[in-house]
Parts: sequence; structure tokens; C-alpha cells
Amino acid sequence: MEQTIESLSVRVDKLERETSDLFERTNTSAVTQAAVNEKLNSVLVTLGELKAGLAGLQQLPLKRWEGLIGAFVAAVVAACVGFFTATLLK
Repeated sequence: MEQTIESLSVRVDKLERETSDLFERTNTSAVTQAAVNEKLNSVLVTLGELKAGLAGLQQLPLKRWEGLIGAFVAAVVAACVGFFTATLLK
């Protein structure tokens, strides 16, 4: 009977150690996953900022062309007004 109790005690101790190790591994895994999630969120935020910056950079050439076309149209209009004014004053 004592031998059975001793055997059961050893088995319970072993199971307690294994359970403790299992909980420790699970906790370590959860901490690691939380760190990975935090890094992923940081990467996603940075990606969003990069997309916004790229969109702004893509608009710059468009604004330059709009300014150039506006200046060209203004020059053509001024030339036409000057030509018609000169023609009327003759």
C-alpha cells in the first residue's frame, strides 16, 4: 500500500511539473505573439504613412503640369488680346 502511495505521489509530482512547464510555454508563446502583433501593427502604420507620402508625391507632377498649362494659356490669351488691341489701334 505504501509503495502504491509513493508511486502515485511520484506520478502526481511529475504531472505537476509537466503542467507547470506547459503553462510556462503557453505564457511564453502568448508574450511572443503579442510582440509580433505589436511589430505588425507598427509596420502597418508605417505602410499607411508611406502610401500617403507616395500619393502626395504623385500629385506634384500633376500640379506642375497644371501650372505650366495655366501659364501657356495666359500667354496665348495675352498675345491674342495684344494682337487685337494693336489691330484696333491702327
